[in-house]
Amino acid sequence: MKIYRSGRAARRIALAAPTIAAVVTLAACAGSSQSSNNGTGDNAGTMKLGTMFPPGTLDPTIGTQGSDLAYLDYVFDSLIKLNPQTGALEPMLATSWKFVGADKLELDVQLRHGVKFQDGTPFNAAAVVKYSTDFIKAGDIANLLQYVTKVTAAGDYEVVYHLSQQNAQLPNGLVGRAGMIPSPAAVAKEGKSFGTHPVGTGPYKFVSQVQGARYNFTRYDGYWNNANLKRVKNVEFDIFQSDTALVTAIRTGDVNVAFHLASQDVKTLKPMSNLDVSVGPGTEYSLAYFNASRKPLTDARIRLAFNLALDRKALAEAVTDGLGQASTEARPAGTLGYVKSLDPIWTQDTAKAKQLVQQAGYPNGVNMTCYEYPGLGFELAGPIIIAQEKAVGIKLKIIPGTAAQVAPFFTNKADPVCYLANYGNGDPVGAYQLLWSKSYYNAGKTDFGVDKYYDQLYKTYTTSGEAQIFQKINDLQKTNPGYSIMFTAPLVNVYQKNIGGWVTSNLGIDNARGLYFKS
Repeated sequence: MKIYRSGRAARRIALAAPTIAAVVTLAACAGSSQSSNNGTGDNAGTMKLGTMFPPGTLDPTIGTQGSDLAYLDYVFDSLIKLNPQTGALEPMLATSWKFVGADKLELDVQLRHGVKFQDGTPFNAAAVVKYSTDFIKAGDIANLLQYVTKVTAAGDYEVVYHLSQQNAQLPNGLVGRAGMIPSPAAVAKEGKSFGTHPVGTGPYKFVSQVQGARYNFTRYDGYWNNANLKRVKNVEFDIFQSDTALVTAIRTGDVNVAFHLASQDVKTLKPMSNLDVSVGPGTEYSLAYFNASRKPLTDARIRLAFNLALDRKALAEAVTDGLGQASTEARPAGTLGYVKSLDPIWTQDTAKAKQLVQQAGYPNGVNMTCYEYPGLGFELAGPIIIAQEKAVGIKLKIIPGTAAQVAPFFTNKADPVCYLANYGNGDPVGAYQLLWSKSYYNAGKTDFGVDKYYDQLYKTYTTSGEAQIFQKINDLQKTNPGYSIMFTAPLVNVYQKNIGGWVTSNLGIDNARGLYFKS
């Protein structure tokens, strides 16, 4: 499972689940072309997108799966957007924003004029207030509106977020779900069914779905930014049961685009003259989430032993075919939040790991069970991890899980004490959120010593100040780890040669909403 905090988050996501593949001939799609850069031009075909990862819901208010975001991105604009290369915050539905007052307890946001929801109703301050209130009541899963007590309208196109204490990261939260404003009229009409009938201000309208199998969207010709977004008329997401099936579909032309293929597919697909293979960077990493409220992971010595047992280079090689790399930090090298002096935080030390297991009171070894979600590389990494942990006295069992099975892990109700998955975030604060006891993604709600530093991050408005705090957070992981980061993998997307508009982003933002057929 790839989970994104949907703050300054990478918008492409993955959460595997078995389902079916749909088929369409490439010729039917490729026959159309677009003669203008205007998004309402004659690019009239249906583009078939293949993925293994369906959404859980298309209601941004209640969604918890990272896999939702790729689909939400079609229907909803957010208040603030993320530059796909630099990570800088840029205007979208909000034209400007600033903290006001000496204590910075209010964020004033100016809204774009003339925007309409896909049902024809106006986007305005009242819509933002209504949604923000609902979002907070629903639980604010990823802490995107942390410390926001209320949101008020200061005019038809101005809103104010009121804080109980400072939150320097609040604009980042408005990049994702907290900034994806739905139509109040549609919410009132659909009620609990809004997740299957979403209405936003984005460039595509939702058409239909076969849950877990197929999702259809059509171009919204009333989109406020039509002139700057060239795109195909219709989009269909088809969900595949396996990487093998998805590779077959892109090779035969049954889909025009295949998202998030395995690294091993690159060698197979690169030589094909009818395909463009994008092997790009991303912010995600593979890891073991720990539930440190439950034995044996309540003991920091077991968590440290788990980390010291791993040969991360071997894992990266096995899973990514040499395209990824071993990793122990939540941020890639050269980005804010990465601490070069601490890389790697943990190196394999079998002897010390054995000693830690025994010191923790397990002279005959300790048993642990982990979930893993199929399709994320742990089918290959799992046997290696099991062998490496066994060598230090950690007898590990790995259980493949479905979305329904693994979801309770983060609410502290699952039987396994760890979860092998992926996490990715373009925002450094969000990248380390797994260590914060208030985070949804900290299953045991355990303070790994970083809570005091999170309090500081919410009051820090400079990157230099943040960098100092991230060093302290990483330094704590040397002896009191809150997870086990293992390796990174590249983002592999494959496009038929007649597809335009795609990008290779430093943050894994691949512009799926702006794809079109070349003329």
